[in-house]
Amino acid sequence: MERELVSDKERQIAELHRGMLSNPDWMIPISRAQRTYRSVYYGMTATALLEDVHFDSLANWLSRHQPNIKLERLPRGALGDYKISDLEVSHKSMSGPTNTGVNWNALQAKEDEAHGPVTWTSQTPIIVVSSEHDQKTLIWTAEGVERRGTVIYSSSDPSKTPSKLKPTLVSWKTTNEAEVLANWDTRPTFKEFWKFAGDFYSQGYPAYEIELLFLPADLEPGDKGILTSQVRPGQYLLPLNLLVDLPVGSNNRAKLLKKETIRELLLKSKDLDLWTPLPVWPTLYSGERPPDLYLSLRADFDRLFSPAETSYPTA
Repeated sequence: MERELVSDKERQIAELHRGMLSNPDWMIPISRAQRTYRSVYYGMTATALLEDVHFDSLANWLSRHQPNIKLERLPRGALGDYKISDLEVSHKSMSGPTNTGVNWNALQAKEDEAHGPVTWTSQTPIIVVSSEHDQKTLIWTAEGVERRGTVIYSSSDPSKTPSKLKPTLVSWKTTNEAEVLANWDTRPTFKEFWKFAGDFYSQGYPAYEIELLFLPADLEPGDKGILTSQVRPGQYLLPLNLLVDLPVGSNNRAKLLKKETIRELLLKSKDLDLWTPLPVWPTLYSGERPPDLYLSLRADFDRLFSPAETSYPTA
């Protein structure tokens, strides 16, 4: 009998991540971190810190909403990065589909490559956090007519709006179905944006569905269509049975899954409904750098002197 492509535990992990990103109290800090950490820290350092952000966010969410689910960080040298419900999972953080290291033994990678085509098989499923669109151009389709839009990134000039487009707040489902919720003539301030977004969150819209994009200027609230992007930002689970005999290259540090292979894997994850969108709108209103690490450590130490530190029962 052919093995199932996705195990029950893998699907459970994907659903846990969707639950976390449905809540704006988790989605917004996670999204903001993608910009602030990458804008300040060197590539590998930013990646490592963002993996910590992911773990801490998931740990906090599980503690509050799924306390019976066990999450543990694995020691260095383990097959995965953490374990959820006894399933080891690896973690990859990236700005979008890109060449991705999977074996950090450069010498072995070069020796293997010298003997011909090399493949790689993972020993764990992988969670990929991809924080940017693969391409900036979007396609809005309604009544059989395709029209173009574009992504709004924090690096774009807030005073400039592309011709015939408007900043548009949309509900954008995992199925690509979309509905216009509001729009503005120029990019809204945070207060202008939150007046609408906060209201839709309070109505029960999942946080991962709300996004701000440049879309055709004549669209009005209530208009519906299909909104497509090559690879949307999101948290993607790559099941173990997809990660078999994948072609790899190498550089001077590691074996690499090529950008195109990563793109194909993310699209397969989406087809299997193992992903959750990660909106980029919070990055438009994020600071230029992450929170001050010293002040965070200092506050942790200062709590030792607080009378509240010993005011709760310990047994």
